[in-house]
Amino acid sequence: MASLGEVRQLVELGLGKAADAITALEAVDHRDQPLVIRTRQDVEELLDHVSTASATQAVPSMIEIRRADDPWAHQVLHAGIGADHGFVRVSGDPEYRTTVGDPTATGEVVFDYMDNATEVPAREIVPLSTVRNILTAFITHDGDIPAGFPELHTGSTPTTT
Repeated sequence: MASLGEVRQLVELGLGKAADAITALEAVDHRDQPLVIRTRQDVEELLDHVSTASATQAVPSMIEIRRADDPWAHQVLHAGIGADHGFVRVSGDPEYRTTVGDPTATGEVVFDYMDNATEVPAREIVPLSTVRNILTAFITHDGDIPAGFPELHTGSTPTTT
């Protein structure tokens, strides 16, 4: 995955858009300092960049997004972002939730999270448009997606190797 420093250069152009400004969030990977996200456009640019980078890799990348002001008092979102698919997991209040694509799918899909292979149940894989919708909801709800959000379901704990 390209470093968040490279993405930061793209995102800094959109930081002055007060019309859709939100509580500052951070996108985290292990290669750089957290990227502060302040607008919906920032999220779009981040997703586009990670998706494009994932298309050139053997394993798609994962990112973590959390509130910058107090990350542990709010939900933390993990998103696997491939070229055309991905998944989202949201931990924290009210409970651990995840995407569900094909509930009958078996096996696992591997994503790269901080240079660790993270196996995700194939049933959690959804189109990239669903990932985008959930990340937009995370932004518009200031880092706390409400209970009952239709694209998230109660999930099981992830496996990292």
